[in-house]
Amino acid sequence: RRCWSATQGRGAAADAWQRLEKHDKAVATAKIGLQATPNDPDLLFRLAASLERDKKIPEAVAAFEKLLTVRPDHAPALNYVGYMWAERNENLDKARAYIQKAVDLEPGNGAYLDSLGWVYFQLGQLDNAEKYLKDAARLNPDDSAIEDHLGDLYAKKGDLVKARAAFTRALALKPEDGGEKLRKKLSALEGKVEATRK
Repeated sequence: RRCWSATQGRGAAADAWQRLEKHDKAVATAKIGLQATPNDPDLLFRLAASLERDKKIPEAVAAFEKLLTVRPDHAPALNYVGYMWAERNENLDKARAYIQKAVDLEPGNGAYLDSLGWVYFQLGQLDNAEKYLKDAARLNPDDSAIEDHLGDLYAKKGDLVKARAAFTRALALKPEDGGEKLRKKLSALEGKVEATRK
């Protein structure tokens, strides 16, 4: 029977709070664990992710940066903080560098390729964005977020038919928010399609 360390126990407890969306409790639990092992990569990752979900972005970045000082090759942290910046449309060059490093470490990871495609989308480099988003969709064909990103890309490129198809696929894959944002995007797209027919 495997004996859990106190650190593993704290990590599991933080995970449990996070699943319950009690992010403040997940943060507190990870911080208690870090008092004993301040450089533990798993606890630092849980702390940073919980802070981000609790909308405490500067604190989350600080925790991720500490983790990456301890473990510069921590691909999940590189991807997480890079994607967080890409979503917020800030620090895009640094975000691209971080995510590229994650992709170099795990080239077959569809989530990381999606992040790289998304940062290129935010940078306005749409051909690069399309390449990585398509690669991500091939690796993770049942990922609603990737299809959503492809829809945004095609809409930006003016290919409304492909955009509609991607958003429709994303909606069918049961997105996290229940599809509210996607339905709004599809509705707006229908208006544009109708306008082009007139």
